[in-house]
Amino acid sequence: MLCDGGSRGNPGPSAIAAVLIDGDGNEVASAVEAIGRATAGAAEYRAILLGLELAGAHNADPIDVCSDSRLAIAGVQGPGPDRPDLSALAALVRAAAGQFAEVGWLWHPRAQNREADALVRDLLW
Repeated sequence: MLCDGGSRGNPGPSAIAAVLIDGDGNEVASAVEAIGRATAGAAEYRAILLGLELAGAHNADPIDVCSDSRLAIAGVQGPGPDRPDLSALAALVRAAAGQFAEVGWLWHPRAQNREADALVRDLLW
């Protein structure tokens, strides 16, 4: 699953997107949503939440969560971010991930996240 969040300004108008990809690299489903005013970091965590919802709705399990946000991937794998708002979102992500037998948390460069990135950009710009 690819996910991305972004904001025009930080904070500013924000959007999130997730794209569910099967094992053969085919798109199964996607979702994009405007989330109002948020920071870029909050948008990244909320994009992961959207992706987990999408994966759950399609009974995808196990899953790999792929994001170009080092902050969000590190935040869900480790003790979490220092900012209370982001820490709360990281806790929500961890709780949502509990519905899956196995979740891989993968950071990858933006170039490998084109589908989700394009959805966010189309909504914000």
